Amino acid sequence: FLQQIRSQSSNRYQANLAFLIPPNVHYPHLTGIIQGAQERAVEMGYGLDVIACEKEYGSARLTKLLLARGILGIVIGPLSKVLSHLDLDWSRFASATYGYSMNRPAIHRVVHHHCHGIRTAFRMCRRKGFKRIGLAMSMESDLRSNRLWSAGYLGMQHLLPKSEKVNLLLTS
Repeated sequence: FLQQIRSQSSNRYQANLAFLIPPNVHYPHLTGIIQGAQERAVEMGYGLDVIACEKEYGSARLTKLLLARGILGIVIGPLSKVLSHLDLDWSRFASATYGYSMNRPAIHRVVHHHCHGIRTAFRMCRRKGFKRIGLAMSMESDLRSNRLWSAGYLGMQHLLPKSEKVNLLLTS
């Protein structure tokens, strides 16, 4: 049996996957995420359909649509509303989400390491000799990171002497 599996080509078609994105929302980084997912799907022998959907589909209708297309696995892209969800019969699909915008159900997720990224940027600024390092960002961006941008920044600020600390600026 294992010999059969090993002898199969890795790019042999296996199944359809779907990448679900919100309709009429254009995030600058979404194109790259979708392109990377499509490339990896082809490498692994999967087809990948990009489907714009969110609230207008009910659970039964979205599940039926995906099953009719032969979808066995889904990736949920960043949703238009932070801390949102999709209604779906989750028992029918392998699933994962990108980022933190979908807060339920609890499924596998792929995310940038926000704390590590902001701490790396902070350390690079310090190495260049900057003393009072600030961070300004929108409240929505911080929520989309599960507040990990601000947590990483505030953690680094905590290590500084009082004269070098700069308050976080979150805008609406």
